[in-house]
Amino acid sequence: MSTTSSTRPNPTTMEGMIWNANHVLESAVKPSIKGMPKGLFDKCVGIVFVNTVKVGLIFSGTVGSAIALRKTENGWSPPCAVGLSNLGFGILAGVSVSDLIIFVFDEESMKGLVADKGMTLGTNIELTVGQAGIG
Repeated sequence: MSTTSSTRPNPTTMEGMIWNANHVLESAVKPSIKGMPKGLFDKCVGIVFVNTVKVGLIFSGTVGSAIALRKTENGWSPPCAVGLSNLGFGILAGVSVSDLIIFVFDEESMKGLVADKGMTLGTNIELTVGQAGIG
């Protein structure tokens, strides 16, 4: 799991999305990081690496990308790229950059994550203060 280059490729390309997913995974599985149980890789049917940037001042916009991998009989599938976008409004101001690893434990959930869902409406409450996480 070694990143082949220390220079990040364009994050909107497949190469850039794979580079970012690999970078996040390398950081998450470091022995000094105790937050991620290593057994999750054996139990899951798929993994999704999500990178988002949210910017807002009353109105917000979120853009991002994701790489989805499915466990197969021969190891892991080739990566599938997923684009993300969102518009919102509310009492907010600031910028948020997030890298997430989502472990998927059943086929129905995996199909739901990578399906074309179109527009969705919902609510979200988020408070981010300072820097947290790994990296």
